[in-house]
Amino acid sequence: MTTKVSMVKLRTFSHPVDNNDASAPTVPLNISHILTGMKFPHNALSALYGHNNGSSIGSTAIRMARAQGFSCRSFDLFITNTNWTIQTIGLAAGPNSPALAEMNVLTLNRCRKDVRHIVFGCWEAFIGQQTCTPEEWTVLKAEDPIFATTRPDFIGFLHSQPQFKHLDAITYRVNTGTEIISMASVFSRDCIDSESVKIGFGPRADTPLIPKF
Repeated sequence: MTTKVSMVKLRTFSHPVDNNDASAPTVPLNISHILTGMKFPHNALSALYGHNNGSSIGSTAIRMARAQGFSCRSFDLFITNTNWTIQTIGLAAGPNSPALAEMNVLTLNRCRKDVRHIVFGCWEAFIGQQTCTPEEWTVLKAEDPIFATTRPDFIGFLHSQPQFKHLDAITYRVNTGTEIISMASVFSRDCIDSESVKIGFGPRADTPLIPKF
């Protein structure tokens, strides 16, 4: 089966920044400074992904920065998907789709039943480790992490499991409480095209830097 390489565009937003700061900015590891209280994988760069990429996140970032007398930058970056397909992914290869082990980027809501079964098993293990009230646990128990999760840090737990640890990135949906947004958590700096990172809007500056993670 012929493989197809594609570039996946991600977008994220800075912490409040001074209009006159032209030094090389560092791309933030995640958007927890915008979605306050939300947890993200600690060992990944997590950013908005896809066309339905949470336009209100950008406007919220701008509003929060202006409230402090500062500006906000957006960053566009690209990761390499070495085996792009529109087909759903299973543990074994299909007639027109690669196996999970052959993927470097996995879209969580495009998995076949066998992979979904593993994901839900990982979710059960993940929420079993959380310290929360019985009411909070009941809410998590009823959650469908493949449709949209309120705990994006689960993606870090999922990536640590044997079936998923080879992946460079996982894309998924997050329920912020007001909308569903699409995100990607990138676990390998090597798949990021560091030379194509650009500032979309906000104060101009030197070439943005990719943080270590």
